[in-house]
Amino acid sequence: MGVRDEGSIKLSAGAKAAIKSCGGTMIDSLGFRDAYALIGRKNGTALAEAWQKRSSGFAVAVTRRPAIKADTSAVPICDAKVAAPPMRGTFPQNQLQLDAGCRYALWETPGALGCLQGRWVVHIGTSNTILWWIQFANFLHPGAIRPIRDDVSLGQFRLADLVIDQGVITYQKAEMPEDCLPKVKHDSEVCKAAKAALLSAPSYSPTAVRLTLIIEHYWPNTGSDLDLLQAASSGAWGGKMAVNAHVVTHYVYCMVMKDRSCTMAAYKQDVTQEENLGIFRAEMEPVADKLQAHCGPEAAFKDCTVATATVLAWQDPRYNDFQDVIRDVMASRGSRDLRLLDLALMGQSMPGEAIRGHGSPVNFLWAVQILLNGMCPLDLAASGNFAKFEGPTCHATDVANDPNFDNCPEYRDQACGPDKTHHWCMDWECAADVPCKMVATGGSIVQANLTGACFRNLSVSFEEQTASSDACFRVWCLEAAEVPITLVALLPALFLLAWMWQWPQRLRRCCKAKQEPKEEPVEEVLEQPVEEEASDSKFASVTEATLNKSATAPVDVSPRSKPDMDRAVTVHLGGGVMDEVVPDEQAADAGEIHAVMAEPSAAKPAPKTPPKAGDKFPLGLARFIAAVHVVLFHLYAEGVTPDVYLFGWGFTWVPWFFMLSGFVLGNGHECRPNKDGILQYTERRLVTVYPLYASTLLPALVIAKGLGVQKKAVVLAAQTWLLQAWNPEWPEHALGAHCWFLSAMLMHFLLFKPLTWCFDRLALRGAVLTVCAVFALPWLAVIIPEALQARLWYADHHWGETDSTIDLVVIFVKFNPICYVHIFALGMLMAKIRKLVDGNVGGLWCRVVLESLLPASIVGLLLVFMVKDLRPWGYQITTQVGLLLPLQATVILGLAGLPSLPLPYLAQKASHLDFLEPYAFSYYLFQGLAYSLWPRGGYLGGSTVLFLLFLFGISVISVHMIQKPAQSLWTKYPNSRRGVPVLLTLLLVGLNYIPAAGPGAFTGLEAEVRHDAEMVDVRLPLTDPADDLGGVLINPSLFIHEGEVKIAVRRHHLESWEHIGEHNGSVVHVIEQIWHSRILLGSVSFDAGRWAEWPKTGVAPFAASEVSAWTGLRSPSGQAWRQLCVRETFLPENNTLLRKVTTGPEDPKLLYSDGLAVLFNSIPPRGRDGCAPAETVSQMYLAHLGAGASPAVETTGQRLGCGFRDQDEKNWIPFAYQGKLHLIYTPGPHKVVAVDSEGCRDLYETAFEPLKRLQERHPELKARGSGQAVLVNGTHTPNLPYPHYLALLHLAKPSTGEYKHFAYRFSAEPPFAMLQISSELPLQTAAPARGGAVFAFGSGLLLQDETVVISYGAGDLEPRALVMNLQRLDDMFGC
Repeated sequence: MGVRDEGSIKLSAGAKAAIKSCGGTMIDSLGFRDAYALIGRKNGTALAEAWQKRSSGFAVAVTRRPAIKADTSAVPICDAKVAAPPMRGTFPQNQLQLDAGCRYALWETPGALGCLQGRWVVHIGTSNTILWWIQFANFLHPGAIRPIRDDVSLGQFRLADLVIDQGVITYQKAEMPEDCLPKVKHDSEVCKAAKAALLSAPSYSPTAVRLTLIIEHYWPNTGSDLDLLQAASSGAWGGKMAVNAHVVTHYVYCMVMKDRSCTMAAYKQDVTQEENLGIFRAEMEPVADKLQAHCGPEAAFKDCTVATATVLAWQDPRYNDFQDVIRDVMASRGSRDLRLLDLALMGQSMPGEAIRGHGSPVNFLWAVQILLNGMCPLDLAASGNFAKFEGPTCHATDVANDPNFDNCPEYRDQACGPDKTHHWCMDWECAADVPCKMVATGGSIVQANLTGACFRNLSVSFEEQTASSDACFRVWCLEAAEVPITLVALLPALFLLAWMWQWPQRLRRCCKAKQEPKEEPVEEVLEQPVEEEASDSKFASVTEATLNKSATAPVDVSPRSKPDMDRAVTVHLGGGVMDEVVPDEQAADAGEIHAVMAEPSAAKPAPKTPPKAGDKFPLGLARFIAAVHVVLFHLYAEGVTPDVYLFGWGFTWVPWFFMLSGFVLGNGHECRPNKDGILQYTERRLVTVYPLYASTLLPALVIAKGLGVQKKAVVLAAQTWLLQAWNPEWPEHALGAHCWFLSAMLMHFLLFKPLTWCFDRLALRGAVLTVCAVFALPWLAVIIPEALQARLWYADHHWGETDSTIDLVVIFVKFNPICYVHIFALGMLMAKIRKLVDGNVGGLWCRVVLESLLPASIVGLLLVFMVKDLRPWGYQITTQVGLLLPLQATVILGLAGLPSLPLPYLAQKASHLDFLEPYAFSYYLFQGLAYSLWPRGGYLGGSTVLFLLFLFGISVISVHMIQKPAQSLWTKYPNSRRGVPVLLTLLLVGLNYIPAAGPGAFTGLEAEVRHDAEMVDVRLPLTDPADDLGGVLINPSLFIHEGEVKIAVRRHHLESWEHIGEHNGSVVHVIEQIWHSRILLGSVSFDAGRWAEWPKTGVAPFAASEVSAWTGLRSPSGQAWRQLCVRETFLPENNTLLRKVTTGPEDPKLLYSDGLAVLFNSIPPRGRDGCAPAETVSQMYLAHLGAGASPAVETTGQRLGCGFRDQDEKNWIPFAYQGKLHLIYTPGPHKVVAVDSEGCRDLYETAFEPLKRLQERHPELKARGSGQAVLVNGTHTPNLPYPHYLALLHLAKPSTGEYKHFAYRFSAEPPFAMLQISSELPLQTAAPARGGAVFAFGSGLLLQDETVVISYGAGDLEPRALVMNLQRLDDMFGC
């Protein structure tokens, strides 16, 4: 009670007397407007009392209420001799507290041995039955059975027998009889005879206890075992046998999981669940009938039981269907002699005692206790009523947190060491290897104070909602527009091609009308120089003059080499019609313009002569195919194309383009050395590429802004000047990242002149040796990692990551122009060798070799691209720098031929498609823009062809509408063009300051959603200026500390790509899903007034706040929190490796624990020896931020060993109690653990009945925690007007990815029992970018004065907060 305002006068004498009766001793001292507080007992003493003079502050009385403990000895003993003994309950303090209101008597070894003298107990089942049997044996005789030592490891035996007589093991055997493999439905007669012999071996003793274990997977064999047991018990053992059948697990493995360990193909058929359950029932019922007939006081068997599976519950509702069949079958057959042991219900009571699908020693020791309660008289039970378990591996967490098996060293050395004696080592066998002793002591359970608890039924409805039709994460989304948009691009392109095709014919007709019948040597005209930057009119005049020189016979004219001639006109005359006049890109590379003309002669046609190869290379088709292959690779890497192995090799053509450029430019130099200076030459070369590239930057920036991606100004400036590939931090963050190769081309142009000075001095031998050296150079990328035993050194890098040295080295090797100089030089050397060889070779053999080069190289490349076993070692990085150079070089030589010899046959045919050449560059260049504009995201499938056609249309249009006019302008105004990069830089950098689109553009959610006057949902104003990969901020956590609002939030970006890789030495298709994740921190000043008004105004009490990456977070080894373990799942049926890569920590929760700290979950950082496959799961970590909470200050994240190392751990709820950090490990059951310097200690476990009932009705639902828990004093919460904790939980449906969020309250004192659950919180949901059901994820809870802020992420897309006052939240707890 308390006194505020004025009580010295207003309190009557009777009131003061009542206060004194509760222990008050200071009430008579109360003066005018003094403050007073009392916590006391009626008719007792004061527990705490305080009195403060006026204006001296509050009177605060604080006391700790002692925990209420329940003496379990007063609880009645359950009757276990019933058809279905009670099993449902909770597991506080390791005690099975049954909902039936009774308890089981506890048994210790002496009493159990006295009860079981002269009895034979038989267990039939598989792995969990083995563990049960081992615990039973070790309970009766500590250390009697150890899995490896005694050959009872699963798969090593079929029948095990143990006899204990007066505390001594007198018989022990574990056998795998002949022809007795366990995974069959019906044993052979040989096996049955062998089993019968083993069962009849031990002789009867009235003081002995016999334990037998038979491994059976299926019910039919269990039935035949009963026949064998009945025969074996016909002698002295008659009437003394107890049988426990525990058969269900392998039906689930076969029928539901379709597990490869299942040998029964008939059970793995694709049939309905009802059909599977029908088969299971049909096979179980005859066995149950046999048990019913032979179990009873006068029958062969006594005390028979059928058990459900121990830990199959809470995983998949289909698993529980099999448990229901067992219950249904036993419902009509159960009796005092044939009982159902519903171990599944018991397992639900202690979900933390499961070890990867197997029960812990504690779990099975409780099963032994229940079994003994049904078999033995109670007068032999122990006097204690509180079970205490002693041993290093009793609990599941004991082995879960012991990855090196230090708690079972003998088992580890026998089963897991380098000289393995058995086929495996398992943590659940490790737990069974070390005896766990159960001792019955006196004790009591901390009783929950349920004052104010509300046990109304909890109901929740999951109606799967997917993204609405207008939800779009692209420029636009309309699948129906795929065909129309393809036609819009393709039809104009085809018109342009047709027009270009007809133009030479019109020109020929025009020229033919002006022809004069005189013969002059064509060579004279061809000697006329044509300037590099000649206008179209000049080109037309030269061409017309040339064509006016008619010829009467076919003539092949090769260009003349003159030092001062930059461009020549080559005319091929032959028997046909004029084909084309093309001032194309390749011709420009060679310094030529080619016109091909055919003039029919009136005279007798001369025989056709194969044209000489000359210096006109038919490379157009090859260039275009290479460009298409590169585009297909990028689509394949995005996972949007069909799974075609060939597509995964498209990236190998990028180096080939460098080689081709060197070859063409080198050939031009060999024919006509250019006298330009280095800069002048480079500038003229860029005329052919820069205008088209520059035209892509502005639309790319606009699209990036529209998609919410903010680029860095320095990267934009660098790529405007073609410098983006030089700094490793730039190329993967640039607009159109695939255009990095232009940086290399710029360098190649600059180096071309110096390289020609070097190569001009080389003779044939020197050129050949240099080529061989260049071919060998990429192998350094193979030899060095192999020598360092780091074959996959590059695999640690993921796109966009630049934090580690490995990241920077990989980016340097992949993109830096220096790494490709040798390939460009190789192309120049090939051109030189071609000229040096020409004229010195000839004859048939030379022709054969030249004809064979192209087909041989094509076959070789196709074999590499299509036959998985022929891939180069470490292809992912080595081929990037040119491991396929010899084959790709042969493609160029096979197309070029030798100048003085006829063009190879395939090259002649390819020349008919040379018109594709100008479009190869634009095809490659515009792929990113085209994909951004494509109206369909995700898997393209058959639409891949439509997209390629759409891209071709864009490419053709861009060449004719952008590239050629721009080239003409750049040629006409050489001085003005030098200012274009400057203006473009200023434009891009200036536009970059325009804010990118916010998340609301994609979620469709309003920035503010008003629910009522006291509740509003808002988007949190958080910004991440450092992100330029399209990441989003999600799952925020807020905390008020030292006058500031501290902010922690997760940056999230999901990337998927597919590629070719290896797994266990074999080539596989790899689907890699990369979860780019990072925790960001920030802070803003706290404004109490604005904070209090937030629920009413809807305006966040802080302005837009920038958050920055938590770079100071370190792993326990002192490394940055990167390079985490990778989760891999191999699917042998389709040779696919699924790799889930997480790049950083996730889901922070701010809290106060000896200073400001962050609780977060993360995949473990990779250790020195890598990662154990079973431990590549999320774990919980705690890191203290230190003074100032700067994200750059180094701090170590320490794993909290409260859970399992081999299971995903997340969503723990932190709260403080008496200044110490506590965690709610699970909301259902409500399990609380304490964290201290020694680690985690399990404290309390309680169950909230409405939540428990809901989970039993819907086992597919998972109850998980959210955010933090905060203490509420109860003054503004009428529905619970006592101090309590407020927390969040969500019910998850993993099959659909849906969540339902609730607030809940739990008691402020141990055992921290759950008291109330609110109605569903109205969080705003959105569909994630990856697709799927709409959802929200609650991530934080903050209570400041009377304002409640529930922070959350909407659909993995934006950070939001549901804000209300405390009384409005209290309304949601109405009971």
